[in-house]
Amino acid sequence: MTAPDTTPLNQAAMDRPDSRERAERGLWKTQRVPVELGRFIYRFGSYANPSVWFSGAWWFEYADFRRIVRFAEESELTLGYAARRLAAVAYEWPGADVNAIERAMVVERLDAWAGPGRVIVGTERAADGTISHYHLAPPQDIKQLYIPGLQSGHGATAARSPISLLALAHVSCSEIPSGYFE
Repeated sequence: MTAPDTTPLNQAAMDRPDSRERAERGLWKTQRVPVELGRFIYRFGSYANPSVWFSGAWWFEYADFRRIVRFAEESELTLGYAARRLAAVAYEWPGADVNAIERAMVVERLDAWAGPGRVIVGTERAADGTISHYHLAPPQDIKQLYIPGLQSGHGATAARSPISLLALAHVSCSEIPSGYFE
């Protein structure tokens, strides 16, 4: 009898020379970790960019996602703004509206680059043309996951997705009721 294959579905994407480099653009103290089968993972996204809702690489495990939700509730901030602050989502990044939440269940073996978010410093141009500077320093005990290869062509296919299509949820940050993901 042969042993089950323990190779992550995204092995090729993890092994690409730029994989860790891409993760380290947003993370520090980066480590390679397995993503537990059967677990829900969460990400913040944008209604302006639905093509990457579930194929984007940036995710959170439940405990870290819940910390962001609690911070929003306790600080009386929108969930999108709390996510921007605690995950250090720069205003100028594509799809950085942070107005939607995605949830998916991991159904295939995956590996991820994990670590706390990097400090982000930048500028934002308001609709009236004024420029403001910002400094986003995420807590170092909130772990983010960078999971390359969720999109087709990197191990994921329509027939073999690493996340369950039955477990997908997409919710507006402004409409999420307290306790929704518990």
